Amino acid sequence: MSPERKTTIKSEEISKTQRKKEAQDLKQLGQELTKFTVQQLQSLPLSDKLITELLEFNRLPNSHGAKKRQLQFIGKLMRANDAEEIRNAIPKLPPKSKKTSSKNNEISIWCDKILQGSNEEINESLIKFPNTERQQLRQFQREFVRAEESRRTTLKIKLIRYLLS
Repeated sequence: MSPERKTTIKSEEISKTQRKKEAQDLKQLGQELTKFTVQQLQSLPLSDKLITELLEFNRLPNSHGAKKRQLQFIGKLMRANDAEEIRNAIPKLPPKSKKTSSKNNEISIWCDKILQGSNEEINESLIKFPNTERQQLRQFQREFVRAEESRRTTLKIKLIRYLLS
């Protein structure tokens, strides 16, 4: 291969450092996207697969690097989307609605009712949250009663996540 040929190939190639920086930027953009609601994500120019994986990120525990691996995968999926188009669309998104915060308050109230209450509150919560199971709610209640004060907040957070899923 002639020396002229080598220089033209090298000048057209993107350096490994540049590729890594671009991949890191996509991963950071993906991490920002994990904070958006489903409605906000659907209004962005994203593939359905990417939206699904962004929502999955929030359901994962942070044990054994699960979220880190998921972010890597989200970064990989981001390569198929136009990052500039997404970045330009983010400021145009409507702000999170007040319904979300009122819904969180309502769930927190239900959580307190379940943890402090009796079977009646559990029965009412089964009507309010049809995706939940009686056995699981009773288990949360028993653990909460037995738990030390320092562990109770963790159990309450777990119950809130369960009610939201």
